[in-house]
Amino acid sequence: MSTISTEEFVARLAKKPLENFSAIEHIEEFFLRERGYVFKLPKPGMPVIHLVSGGVESTVLWGLMLEKYHLCVYPLFLRRGTKRWEKERRAVDFFSKFYRARYPKLFREPFDMGLQVVSPEVEVAIRKPYQYYHPQRILDAYRPETGISTLLSLGGFPIAYPFYGLSYASYLWDHHNVRVNHFFSGVAPEDGGLVASQTITALRVTMLVMSIASANAVLQFGSLAFEKEYGLWLEKKDLIMLGARMGLPLEYTWSCYGAGSQQCGDRCLTCLHRRGAFVAAGIVDKTLYSCDAWLEKVKRRVVSAWYRLTSSSLRDRGTVEETETWKHEEVKTPWKQNQRRKSDIRSQEIKKNIEG
Repeated sequence: MSTISTEEFVARLAKKPLENFSAIEHIEEFFLRERGYVFKLPKPGMPVIHLVSGGVESTVLWGLMLEKYHLCVYPLFLRRGTKRWEKERRAVDFFSKFYRARYPKLFREPFDMGLQVVSPEVEVAIRKPYQYYHPQRILDAYRPETGISTLLSLGGFPIAYPFYGLSYASYLWDHHNVRVNHFFSGVAPEDGGLVASQTITALRVTMLVMSIASANAVLQFGSLAFEKEYGLWLEKKDLIMLGARMGLPLEYTWSCYGAGSQQCGDRCLTCLHRRGAFVAAGIVDKTLYSCDAWLEKVKRRVVSAWYRLTSSSLRDRGTVEETETWKHEEVKTPWKQNQRRKSDIRSQEIKKNIEG
């Protein structure tokens, strides 16, 4: 896994309009004074809490913590009250089974925490986004190059999610005598280009507030895909390549804002980003999207029709052989029945000639 220098990290960060370098500098100075470091990687075997959502980033980083860093990961899944949470939980369940089998000593079962981040009244309203949002908001966020709006809030408040990790940490300490000081999320570098809560600035602010609010001077919060102190800059395409090298079936992750039988593939920003990242990574995307489902159905129908026609043609010619999957005593087709009648008639004629 490649890293970049601090200078390169800062240069890339300078291109992000939502970053606040003054805030980052003051917060890092505070941590240097209080504990002598800004961020340190936990040692192998240490317990950490990782926010999982079933998406590509959090899933690959979950595996990376187990595979590379040998951490005892306590996954935390937040049921946020949105429609798609069941799809996200299904993805988390799939990779729980996967990681349980691969890393039995380090694996810990995900903890489900239900919360109503979006109020019921707002949740009902946002089911029809183009009625929920003011027309001017939609126009301001519209991007002609993609043909969609970049409105991402949908009544949510992602900056609050890490603080539920403190509640889980308290539970682990009180009930299992497990003390956790390290908290991680699945934030990737490009996320902060659109969402302020996914910037390095927000990660540092969150770590500061969590540390002060819990009176824990050694508490750390961050992302192993996006950390200046270690030169970690792993974009979605990098995580996809990493996941492929680790042998992860990424088609079972869930990114879509929708809650259909398949991910939409072309109607939400996360699906467009997901598909573009697979292309950029040069990895075949095995995910079945609803926008491509019609093509898959056509393929299946063509194959099925071809099989039926081929099988029928072989049977009509009497060339179908008995196999383990196709067992029969005799294929009685009009062609074979006619041939049998002709054979019987010919046999009778020969018999009469012999007797005469």
